[in-house]
Amino acid sequence: MIDDAEAKNVQLIDLYLNGQSIIGIDTELEKLEIKSPTGKDKLNKRTIDVMLRDEKHIGTVRL
Repeated sequence: MIDDAEAKNVQLIDLYLNGQSIIGIDTELEKLEIKSPTGKDKLNKRTIDVMLRDEKHIGTVRL
């Protein structure tokens, strides 16, 4: 089920696909005041990296 609040974060994956670095995405998320999945004010760079590689987020999960 898609969570509209979190969908904005996942859509930012396009930044990565267009060549933006993890640091660049982190900066963009901070500008947009997007919080971490746990509610913290800032996403950890490692969290962003893990999200970009997670099968569920990139649509390659197989059941």
